[in-house]
Amino acid sequence: MAVDQFGGGDGALSPDGRFLLLSSHRSGSWDLWRFDIPNEKWDRLTNAPADELEGQWSPDGTRVVYTATPHGNKDLFVLNLAGGAPVRLTSDPEDDEYPAWSPDGKSIVYTGGAWNHRDFYLISADGGTPRRITRTSGRAGACSFQPDGRHVICHRFDSGTGNVWSISLADGYESPVTSGKFWDYKPAISPDGKWLAFSRSDDGPSEIRVRPAAGGDPVPIARGFADDRWPSWSRDSSRLMFHRLIDRGVALRILDRGTGEIATIAEASESPSQGSLDTEARHVVYSAIQNGRQVLRIRDVDGGNPRTLDALPGDAVFPRWSPDGRHIAFAYNADGHWELATIQPDGAGLEIWTHSLRNARSINSQLDWSPDSRRIAFHASTQPFEAGIYVVDTATHRIEDVTGDAWYSEAPVWTPDGKGIAFMSTRGGGWTWGFFQLTLADGKAAPVAAPANYTEKNYLRLARNGWSTWSAYGDDGIEYIVERSPDGAVTRNMAAGPWARWPSYSSDGSRILFTSVEHRVEYWIAENVTAPDSPIFRPPGELPARTAADCDRQTTATTMSPLKMHHR
Repeated sequence: MAVDQFGGGDGALSPDGRFLLLSSHRSGSWDLWRFDIPNEKWDRLTNAPADELEGQWSPDGTRVVYTATPHGNKDLFVLNLAGGAPVRLTSDPEDDEYPAWSPDGKSIVYTGGAWNHRDFYLISADGGTPRRITRTSGRAGACSFQPDGRHVICHRFDSGTGNVWSISLADGYESPVTSGKFWDYKPAISPDGKWLAFSRSDDGPSEIRVRPAAGGDPVPIARGFADDRWPSWSRDSSRLMFHRLIDRGVALRILDRGTGEIATIAEASESPSQGSLDTEARHVVYSAIQNGRQVLRIRDVDGGNPRTLDALPGDAVFPRWSPDGRHIAFAYNADGHWELATIQPDGAGLEIWTHSLRNARSINSQLDWSPDSRRIAFHASTQPFEAGIYVVDTATHRIEDVTGDAWYSEAPVWTPDGKGIAFMSTRGGGWTWGFFQLTLADGKAAPVAAPANYTEKNYLRLARNGWSTWSAYGDDGIEYIVERSPDGAVTRNMAAGPWARWPSYSSDGSRILFTSVEHRVEYWIAENVTAPDSPIFRPPGELPARTAADCDRQTTATTMSPLKMHHR
């Protein structure tokens, strides 16, 4: 239905099915926008210095409730689309977010409270004192009302996975709706009360799944490489809207930091993503798309055809060449579960290192070798909203959790002396990202390179000469390569251009390997969801898997939150 190059990721379908409501950075700040589907027109609804996010329609379509940050934290506001100033509903010092209307339009349910001690609340749409619904505080997600108006359907992460619950507004009694190892979130029951839709992730991209509200197996309505999120029903229960996060590599490039010249290593036809140079900067290994799989390829920097490591039947991403040039470490998925693996450059000697971490998820992220080519640092998530930095010793097979705390830490990189690890973490609090450095001898972490703030920063890399680089979003909502000199000065490297990601220095620090990416949020509507020929009436095994060609064809046919949405 629509494509937004600056989408915030959240969105909702109007009750009459004519408009999409979403947050976007298209004007230079996070505002609410309305998209007229039949006329393909954009209309800006809010215009304030603060961020306006997570908008939801009232049942009659005349008002919008949303979260905004004029006072630093998130509060709830209601906007009458006929005119007038927004009305503030909440003023708690903690974040209030994820609002949703009751069927009669008189009440709003939302999530509030301190981190990891959150609750679901109910408040009048006209304002007043909120009432806590939940009996026990915890890792609360988001709710929507059930059609009877007496219950809400919510997701929580207290069990160590994501589960959907039905909660009574009268007494707070909770009954499970889904269970198991999956991460189920953002549930929504159709207005006729017959169908439940939600997002489900199983250590990979999330899918929109639908099942009878009374019970049964949930069936995906579409499958692809991207994350499908946040379902929203039309009033007649026939249309289901969701948004799709697209991050696709369009070129793998090398920047000469002395001359500013850029050489393209891999073109958009390969959908290249992360890459790594060998010690002599003569070869590059990178991840690419081939026949619907993410494969590893090796190519000479000076040109020539790439060589695919065909010994890998599964998906392989985030490759990293060892300093001695003898092995390549990468994230590997052959059976639906991501692992840390290594392989020799000739394709021999595949070895999996994380079989003992069976409760670990999301290993498919940046990793790094120690300078002596013996240890590999990687990140793994063991609990919702938590992830640690781990180190595996390839000589002893011993795995150590070096962070050992409840923050979300990722993207590790070894210090040049091999005595510490720098990484990205939320230990600044409240999901504010910062870079930290951990000394392995004492296990203490201190801020380094960039302070904790709400600017998304990713993929820190260190050079032996004291320089560091990463990618970060600017005030314009576009991702750039950033560098920090040894004296602490931080500058945006404009030579790499906009939408650049995964920077990595050559061993002598003279060049930066990076990927130019396409970032977009697509807004899709599944029509006739409950029709007899809908996929939800087929057994799950009968739904054909989508190929890369299908994804490309659908993306071509159609025309960020400051935080990474897949962490929330």
